[in-house]
Amino acid sequence: MKKMYNKFAVDTFLGGLELLKIQLTKKQLKQFSIYLEELTRWNTKFNLIGPATDEEIVKKHFLDSLSVFSAFPVADSWLPISVLDIGSGAGFPGVPLKIVKPEISLTLLDSSRKKTEFLRHFLKKLDVEAEIICDSAENASKKSTKKYCNWRYGRDGKYNTFRIFYN
Repeated sequence: MKKMYNKFAVDTFLGGLELLKIQLTKKQLKQFSIYLEELTRWNTKFNLIGPATDEEIVKKHFLDSLSVFSAFPVADSWLPISVLDIGSGAGFPGVPLKIVKPEISLTLLDSSRKKTEFLRHFLKKLDVEAEIICDSAENASKKSTKKYCNWRYGRDGKYNTFRIFYN
């Protein structure tokens, strides 16, 4: 990882990936490194996730997001998967899942303009494709005609809902 700032953060991330049984390519490791760098930089200006050290970002955001990986459906030509991450904020859990499973179609939904601008900026840097919508969940749900199942992702009493669409 090019710039994962300190050895403890790198060791924490690699150890967490091993526990989750996730193997990443060099490209994916680089994407997480860029994610950490951009999130840290933008967070000082816009308070995207609150104060956090590199290790806290790795544990509470990257690894938490990937904790659902083993239960995540497998996308293939018979069952393409589209994910709608509602209240995406700084991209959790949708972007880490997209980095690890690039075959999914990802939509990030957040009502905050500053957060959706951050997402647009850093997804370009990551070379990750996703649709980004700045709107409320209520408004967006009125426009959707897809069938989905809800997954809830959360820690510390805060929940982020992401929906998996079966096309």
